[in-house]
Amino acid sequence: MLGVIDVLDGIVSKYKNLSLTRKIFFPIITVFVFVFFLESGYSLYFRRTVRTDFVEEAVFVLINALTVAFVTQTVIRNTILKRITYMVEAAGAITKGDLNQTVDTEPYDEMGRLAEAFNYMSAKVKRRLEAAEQLSCVDGLTGLYNHRYFQQSMTEALGSARNSKCLSLLFIDIDNFKNYNDTFGHQKGDQVLIKMADIFRGNIPPGAILARYGGEEFAIALPLSLIEAKDIAETIRKHTEDYRFFGCNDLPNHCLTISIGVAAYPEHAVNKSDLIKLADTALYHAKQTGKNRVAVSYSVLDELRDTLSQDELQLINSVKPMVTLINAKDNYTYSHTEMVIRFSEMIGKEMNLSDQDLKILKYGAFLHDIGKIKVSAEILNKIEPLSKGDWEAIKSHPEAGREIITPIGILAGTIPIIYYHHEKYDGSGYPDGLKGYEIPLLARIVTVADAFSAMLSERPFQHRKNPRAAITELKSAAGSQFDPHIVQSFESALNALVIQKAPVN
Repeated sequence: MLGVIDVLDGIVSKYKNLSLTRKIFFPIITVFVFVFFLESGYSLYFRRTVRTDFVEEAVFVLINALTVAFVTQTVIRNTILKRITYMVEAAGAITKGDLNQTVDTEPYDEMGRLAEAFNYMSAKVKRRLEAAEQLSCVDGLTGLYNHRYFQQSMTEALGSARNSKCLSLLFIDIDNFKNYNDTFGHQKGDQVLIKMADIFRGNIPPGAILARYGGEEFAIALPLSLIEAKDIAETIRKHTEDYRFFGCNDLPNHCLTISIGVAAYPEHAVNKSDLIKLADTALYHAKQTGKNRVAVSYSVLDELRDTLSQDELQLINSVKPMVTLINAKDNYTYSHTEMVIRFSEMIGKEMNLSDQDLKILKYGAFLHDIGKIKVSAEILNKIEPLSKGDWEAIKSHPEAGREIITPIGILAGTIPIIYYHHEKYDGSGYPDGLKGYEIPLLARIVTVADAFSAMLSERPFQHRKNPRAAITELKSAAGSQFDPHIVQSFESALNALVIQKAPVN
């Protein structure tokens, strides 16, 4: 018995080493030999025992043919079709993105060599796709991640932050970089970008995502709290200011500086697009207020956070990006809104308003132009005189603002400010033509603060006035456009501020 087993093992071993063609035909020939001997024995038996007839011969031939066909189909399926099927399935998986697919090369016959070639091509495709993916994610100049990769990574980082409750975003812009390029050339400018990337890279913790967002603007996503992120931003700003870039002696303040805007999840926003907008707006504020500084996203509405229900908080968070979008549409609005808040508060305190009225006044001043979200940027920034249609669009924004804020119950007190801040004391304003004390008091205050801020701002159609000239114009329009008592209160508040800041002899 053992001898038979050894013989069979030898046959199997030799079969595995046969070529593919021989593997196919070896079983078929074996079956034919077996059938031949079987048929010979069968014929001899019937010749000795019974007469054969045509039917018996036909049946036997049919059985032989079916046996050979079955064996042939089985051999082809096991030696060729099954292995080809594996390769087809692997190729299908690769087309769906699974680049780790391989197929078995054993036994190493013609099909094995084909499988080996398939695995080689699959590995080569994987390497090339990984290289292409790397190139598509990295900025060629600085070696940092690019805008595309940063956007993808921010989505993942925000998903993780929902558990850790900790994600901060820094937007960084090089101050006066265009002037540097114009003065020293783009090659020196490129060297600055490369060095900036090194400075940023050396001052961020593991897990941070650093990218060149575009041009001279960079972005950093930090898995840190707002306070920690602000400290890192200040460290980066200081290291940049201290570094001696080429041509520093010919630059303002003899140094190259950066401005940084900071926003955090969930303090300022709960989704990616709003967080990016607020960080960008904070950066704009840092640029507008002197450059070479870190500005944290701020809204007077943040003061409401601890008093809001979850539904109200979601509504507040939906309003803040609208204000940000208005700032993007009308570049002067950001600093203008802040000035209107500050001037309104000064007037309110001078008039001894209650704490509750002061709070409503601040929120109303912040939101007074929110209806401009429905006015096109083209009209808001138009230099030439507005057409009748343009004026109608502008005059529609108080009603649009009222519609936006009405669903937010906690901000109901701001609606009269939003809706009536373009009414005039003599009744010639809009939208309802109210006059005198028919106009709500807080709306009359914001009207004065709004006009004063506008006069101090540089606009496409108007040059900036100095504060003294602006106050003179307010006084000349008291009784027609403005409440005389409020103008007087504002002048008193400004005079008191000047006296407080005057040097003491």
